[in-house]
Amino acid sequence: MHHLDLHQFQSAALSIVKDVIVGIDTEYRVIYWNNAAEQLFNISAADAVGQPYSSLYDFRWLREGDALEAAKSLEEHKTWRGEVCLLPKDGREIFVEITTSFIELHGKALGMMAIMRDITERKKADQQKEALILELRDALNKVKDLEEIITVCAWSGQVKMNDQWISMEKFLETRFGLKVSHGIAPNVAEELRQRYNLGRQSEE
Repeated sequence: MHHLDLHQFQSAALSIVKDVIVGIDTEYRVIYWNNAAEQLFNISAADAVGQPYSSLYDFRWLREGDALEAAKSLEEHKTWRGEVCLLPKDGREIFVEITTSFIELHGKALGMMAIMRDITERKKADQQKEALILELRDALNKVKDLEEIITVCAWSGQVKMNDQWISMEKFLETRFGLKVSHGIAPNVAEELRQRYNLGRQSEE
């Protein structure tokens, strides 16, 4: 049986982990880049190791206050877990759950390790769900406006808005941004024709 030393075993084990694992030294250069990282970023370990991580990807905080929370957690507990958006140089946005930890040996800092799990599809689904909820709320608010705000004059058909009487067309445009076109219903056209004895134009 081929003998593996501890370092070889650790490298082989980390290489098959499905989560992305990136290690950086104290100068923020990549010192470890597993197979999952190669697949996520489309960058080989040979091209990544030795490079500043910022030349490979950037990241964006998702919530206000996350930066301070992460700094405090790393200072007090040497680790932080949360969600960020990775920004590879190919222009993609990749949402990940990330655990970042300091790596130390005998009290001496060697660098940091980040373990990341791709949650992009889940985030997109959440965003679509939030957008749908906002659309539904907006629709419900418009219905509520119609129920509670509209006062229509029984004689002129005008609508009361901000203590002024305006046309229904103006109300719909002002309140909801709707453009109104005009036509005449067939039954009304027939009634007017009979009332004013208007003959039908003969067809040629």
